[in-house]
Amino acid sequence: MLNNSKKGLLLLIVATLFWSGNYICGRYLSPALPPTLLNTIRWAISALILFGMIRASKQKLPLFSKWKEFSLLGFLGIFVFSTLTYEGLTLVSASRAGMISALIPIFILLCTPLVLKEKVSSRAWIGSLISIVGVYLLFQSKEPVSGSGSLMGDILILLSCVAWSFYTVLGKKYSASIDPLT
Repeated sequence: MLNNSKKGLLLLIVATLFWSGNYICGRYLSPALPPTLLNTIRWAISALILFGMIRASKQKLPLFSKWKEFSLLGFLGIFVFSTLTYEGLTLVSASRAGMISALIPIFILLCTPLVLKEKVSSRAWIGSLISIVGVYLLFQSKEPVSGSGSLMGDILILLSCVAWSFYTVLGKKYSASIDPLT
């Protein structure tokens, strides 16, 4: 039986595998499927699974009372993030997209004071900067790949990161009134 800290670590590893798999699958499927169709299929499957989990836990789904919040979160986190990511993956490699996505923590820290009116601690900034330096060093050790991306692909992935950052910060804002599973 796993204790809570080991269970949490295992869940973080599984989440990372799923997120990284998104870039790899998106890169391989992007020539075969338009980004919007790929996005629709991905989220339709996810919605069915999540809806089943909500039904199994006997939770209510406050779609009508929280429609503004769900619409905004859905637009940013499901439509904009995923569509821009898949569109960007038609132009850049999965590893390049992953490297650009390492900027998400910085964008979250930039969005936090705007949306939540919270001050970001220097510890959070230092942690994010260490993360960025680590990703930079990791990719510096690889052979340079010519033609592994385009400026437009980089911009699309960067914009997807900004959308995800706002989605994350707004998710925190709405978490007081909306259950995370919902």
